[in-house]
Amino acid sequence: MIKLLVSDLDHTLLTYENDKTLIKDYDLEVLRRLQDQGIKVIVASGRDHGFIRNCLSSYDLSLDVIGANGSTAVINDEVIISHLVDVDALKMVYEYVVSTYPNIYMKASSIDNQEYRHDTLVKMRYRDVYQPISLKQFLMMEDIKVNRFVVSSEQQELFLEVMADLKDKFSAYFEINQSSSHLMDITPKGIDKGKTVKDVIAYLGFDKSEVASIGDSPNDISMFKNTSISFAMVNGHHDVLNAADHIVDRFADVYEYLIKRLPLGNLD
Repeated sequence: MIKLLVSDLDHTLLTYENDKTLIKDYDLEVLRRLQDQGIKVIVASGRDHGFIRNCLSSYDLSLDVIGANGSTAVINDEVIISHLVDVDALKMVYEYVVSTYPNIYMKASSIDNQEYRHDTLVKMRYRDVYQPISLKQFLMMEDIKVNRFVVSSEQQELFLEVMADLKDKFSAYFEINQSSSHLMDITPKGIDKGKTVKDVIAYLGFDKSEVASIGDSPNDISMFKNTSISFAMVNGHHDVLNAADHIVDRFADVYEYLIKRLPLGNLD
């Protein structure tokens, strides 16, 4: 019997529609139904903890969170896992990318949920630029603590080239995982969603046979390997579709798999 569902956020539970991000009403309804049936739901995302918390709170959702692609885990409002990247090695990545691929976006996430960005293409990439200093300035500071580093390009061919190059040169220092069509997460060596999901399952006292997972991106595959049943979103990466036990159109569809004895009802 499944007692825990671990869900990715972006393009899984969180939908992008008309330049807005939202959780659909039918997905919210299924979240409530799962919890009513005693199935715990944890969000596991490449996003930083602060973003995830703000997103969930806007829907009055109080869920445990695995963030920064497995670098952090907050259970019952307590930080139980916090992994940091090797900053000296990270500086090497930064210098290499700036010199080799000048027109590319990079971002470091600190443990206080502050973000520090480098973007030579668009100086003000987002609506709110709330970091006090640039990524370059941040990396020059002493005693900085980083749990996730992001490299991104919306040019797909360039993105795949950079990802292959960075994996070749820096995999001895980091885990490098694709988290969307144009984003790669650089996290501490040996740390990814799957490793942290496994640790959280043990922390909560569940067995792997009692846990399911759902996602859409290659960084979710490690999560699939540490749960007994896995679901891929139909529009997910082809590697994810091949790795999953089931393919679904929407998050809400997991309900009929996990609780077949109850009618799903009209969620449209």
